[in-house]
Amino acid sequence: KDLARELDATFEKYGKPIMVTEFGADTVEGLHATTAQMFTEEFQTAFIFKYLEVMEPREFVAGAHVWNFADFMTPQHFRRVVLNKKGVFTRDRHPKSVAFKLRDHWNSLERIQDDHRPKKPKSGFLVSDIK
Repeated sequence: KDLARELDATFEKYGKPIMVTEFGADTVEGLHATTAQMFTEEFQTAFIFKYLEVMEPREFVAGAHVWNFADFMTPQHFRRVVLNKKGVFTRDRHPKSVAFKLRDHWNSLERIQDDHRPKKPKSGFLVSDIK
């Protein structure tokens, strides 16, 4: 509810497309439960898909970037155990459960029309005709 209100209020105030970045949940690879308990792969999946459920119906949301592609090293801190474990993949690039669900979800979405894809001219620089 808070995310929906925040997105709607931000768009109403500025009237510009919104890109939502860095949403995710720490997950211990291989930790499972029958319900979505924190740090389980089920919780990570439920958390990410709840964000997508709120964002996708809003046409002004231009995109979303899950945090993060893969787990990575971080300095020791009392709030985490060495690794940032919000990755869709492990540090060794093994997919967590959510990676498969995201792939299936994204493959089910309507595709961008070819005439809106970036074009690469002979100069080698990437340009786009999106207005």
